[in-house]
Amino acid sequence: MEHPRHAFMWSVFVTLILLVGLGGWQQHELTKTRIQTAAVIDVLQEENNAQAETLKQLKEELDATKTETQTAITETKESLKQNIDQVETRAQQSVQSLSGELATVKQTNEDKISELEQQLQVNLRSGDFSGLIQDVIKSVVSVRTDKSVGSGVFVTGDGYIVTNHHVIKDASAGAVKTFDGQQLAVRIVGFNAAKDIAVLKVDGNFPRLKFGDSDNIDVGQRVIALGSPAGLEFSVNEGIISAKRDMNNNEYFQTDVALNPGNSGGPLVDAKGKIIGINNFKLQGYEGLNFAITSNDVRDIVDDFIAQDGG
Repeated sequence: MEHPRHAFMWSVFVTLILLVGLGGWQQHELTKTRIQTAAVIDVLQEENNAQAETLKQLKEELDATKTETQTAITETKESLKQNIDQVETRAQQSVQSLSGELATVKQTNEDKISELEQQLQVNLRSGDFSGLIQDVIKSVVSVRTDKSVGSGVFVTGDGYIVTNHHVIKDASAGAVKTFDGQQLAVRIVGFNAAKDIAVLKVDGNFPRLKFGDSDNIDVGQRVIALGSPAGLEFSVNEGIISAKRDMNNNEYFQTDVALNPGNSGGPLVDAKGKIIGINNFKLQGYEGLNFAITSNDVRDIVDDFIAQDGG
């Protein structure tokens, strides 16, 4: 009976030993795991600390860069302002210098113009239009139709001629003769009977005269009439503006320039060689009462006719 009890006790003892051993092993493994976990935590903490230090350094570097950038921007602004101030100062100095030079040039030109005007006045008083006439007469034409004779003037280089309407009125055929002797058939472009103005056209290239501003012509100013009085081609008469007249809704210069049949339609020019009027008529039975319609009264009409003709 003692042998079975002894065996039981022995098995209990062995079981206890195994349990104690197992518990110790588990405690050992648990301790080992805790140590490993702590080590991992320490590593992670060190890494976090390192990253935090890196971030701190980056922030410090960024702050330093920001400060340097702000300083550079401020310095650049100040430098630009100084440069702009210098440019403005130099520009003002240049403008002042240029203004002085321009004033000098203007005064010099005004002095030269004054001298030329004085010389022109001398020429006008002396009646010396010879140089001017040699140029302007080349633009004058003699107009002949089967009804009458008159004069005209080239106002464009491609053959447009201004004359009086009554010179070509009711004509069935006509031609012009140029200063160099060409006989050319003409085409009527248009006319305005109220203004007694007509525009003709011939083919070719010719010297022409420009319209002047008749509003700038003064009473007493010397003028020249060119034309073919009594069929005497390319004649020149000189006189003065006697008065400015408004008659029949037209503006006229009254002149003492001798006009005769054949002068009608020819140009009245000033000392600059510009057309200030178109010779029109004279009062029969009186001397020195001759009339030319002003350039400003007919220029737009002439320009319209030429434009409508495609010129």
